[in-house]
Amino acid sequence: MHRLWKRFYLRAVQAMEISYRLARGIDYKTLSEHILSIHQLKDIDSILYKSARCLKEILDYRLFAFAMRDRDAVDIWIDPKLRSDNAAILDIIKSDLGVGGDDDYSLHHFDDDDPRGNDSMLTLHLDDLRSYRVLDANFTARMYLLPNRTFMPYHHDIVDTIVKVMGTSLANFMNIKRLQDAAVIDPLTLCYNRRALDEFIDQTIASTRRYGSDLSAVMFDLDNFKKINDTYGHQVGDNVLKAVSRTVLAAIRKCDYLVRYGG
Repeated sequence: MHRLWKRFYLRAVQAMEISYRLARGIDYKTLSEHILSIHQLKDIDSILYKSARCLKEILDYRLFAFAMRDRDAVDIWIDPKLRSDNAAILDIIKSDLGVGGDDDYSLHHFDDDDPRGNDSMLTLHLDDLRSYRVLDANFTARMYLLPNRTFMPYHHDIVDTIVKVMGTSLANFMNIKRLQDAAVIDPLTLCYNRRALDEFIDQTIASTRRYGSDLSAVMFDLDNFKKINDTYGHQVGDNVLKAVSRTVLAAIRKCDYLVRYGG
């Protein structure tokens, strides 16, 4: 009987080792496929979405969050959408990034919500929340993860790799964006100029078609602006344009473009 139990135990251990190796192989293959895609992406939303999908496939997370501070702007991405009674994660993120009030950050969500819906957020245990710092000299960022599957030892390496890839891709995007800004920014309003619109529109449309995402364009005009210039002078008119552009820039996402089409 003792030998029988020992043989059964050894076979069970061998089966577990084989299952472990198979699972690890599948997870690393998934990681490799997503890394290739992430390196090819050119905007923040796509980079974060693809990174989140990779982690979803491997760890089936209950919560993914990413927070980024660039100068005075703070953007937070969370998947799935939060219920009002589960805002504790926002308090953690705001504390980590030094965010003061509710108006000091922009909150974003991915379009394809978890099929379990917001009900999956009913019993979050944030004691199990994992936090990872994304290192870069030009911005401050953190990723937060609440895995739904058992966290295996090799998962630490996978998550660290994803974090590094995200950091590299985001840094490349930010550096390219700053170089582009130097040539295509309207000096008065700090919006993009007409030249930028011509360069970005084709690329943005192509990216939208490729990844099946949505695209919106909004054009607006300032009523009676000529009357302001004629009555108060062009200096006051310039101040109005600056104030309007600051207001809009503070309200849009980091991946959105604000262009001064006229003038």
